[in-house]
Amino acid sequence: MTKKTAIALLATLAGCQPDLASLEPKTAAECGGAAKPCGWKCVPLDDPSTGCARTECSPCPVDQHEVGVCGPAGACQTICAEGWGDCNGNPDDGCERSTTEDEQNCGACSRVCDGTCTGGYCPPTAHVGLGGSATGIALAPGGRIFALSASSGGSLHEIDPSGTGSATGVTDLGAVGRLEADPAATAVAPVLYAIGSNPVPQDVVWSIQVATSTEATVAPPGGVLGTPISDLAVGPVRLWYATPSLVDLFWVMKDLSVEASTFANDYGARSVTSVWLPDGNTATPDDWIYLTSPDRGGSVWRVSDGITPALDPTPVATGQGSIFRIASRSFGDGSAMLAWTTLDDGGVTMMLAPDGPAVKVHATGVATQWMDVFVDGQGAYWTDLDAGAVGEVRYDSTRLALALGVAPISLVADGTSVWFTDWNGTVYRAPR
Repeated sequence: MTKKTAIALLATLAGCQPDLASLEPKTAAECGGAAKPCGWKCVPLDDPSTGCARTECSPCPVDQHEVGVCGPAGACQTICAEGWGDCNGNPDDGCERSTTEDEQNCGACSRVCDGTCTGGYCPPTAHVGLGGSATGIALAPGGRIFALSASSGGSLHEIDPSGTGSATGVTDLGAVGRLEADPAATAVAPVLYAIGSNPVPQDVVWSIQVATSTEATVAPPGGVLGTPISDLAVGPVRLWYATPSLVDLFWVMKDLSVEASTFANDYGARSVTSVWLPDGNTATPDDWIYLTSPDRGGSVWRVSDGITPALDPTPVATGQGSIFRIASRSFGDGSAMLAWTTLDDGGVTMMLAPDGPAVKVHATGVATQWMDVFVDGQGAYWTDLDAGAVGEVRYDSTRLALALGVAPISLVADGTSVWFTDWNGTVYRAPR
């Protein structure tokens, strides 16, 4: 007796009229382009339990402590199961190393923990106190790290990786916020841009010459003080800054040869980031500015930072929710990784620009009031003020809790550490 006959007989005995057509093996034509036939069912092409897009329906093969995933074009691939890593690079023994309690491989291979590794978590180190609430932090050329503090009326400090923080002599910046470094400057003479106050909190951008401990006011929106600035980005020739209350994005030449100009009128710009070509010094049509807006359900837009800015931004993602901050990392081939945070769900989304899909890689499901984000060649990092946490997701799908029980504001990452500021005035470092 066949399976079809047995099911039909049972249905008849139960007083039902079976749909015999549903008991026939499925065909590729019936399943369509997004699924494949596996016996009497159509299964999706992105399910590793049925072999992804392979013609056979057996699960993707895995080695010890691995899990199957569907890669590009529906190919079966593997990643390490949570708490395990392929630390010897040998594909024959799978993910051989437990990363839950190993101080030399804490949470990920080669991530060295100076303290106790518990469940893959390595507590961050309180690196230096700045004497007032610490806000913006920036990574300047040469690996130099700078942070803003509420001390001395709003001041700039250089953070020495050896464990100290030194005042730069730049003070009285007001109620400080965002801090960005100019990648076109040198390690000997860094140039920083800080959001500060004059007189309304965070209504002006300061241009800071570190070598001479001097600062100058960059023209505020339309030359009018009193309009809070939410974010800024340093392009090859322009400084861009967002003013949500004016629903505008503004730009000003970095050499201040042109006064601030309105751009992207009525987009409600909230956050902005710059994507540079590898040379990082010459503006071309391939240097891009990405801005976020509450328009279209939370959207991301792209505009050229070339010699003449494009007249109209192009939308690259919509329906993203309450986007708070956006960051980017150029890969030097015309593409860039974008990451943005959303306050309505404590979320982090990543997208390979200009036309990749937007993928939610993290979400607490709980609304929060502040989430910064940073991207580099390893992955994306974020702060969540209300959750008291700093997190990371790598391109290989590794997820790490970098800090818990803190009040994090802003963050950057260098070759060895993730650095973040704390509302209580401390700069922390966590291994990466």
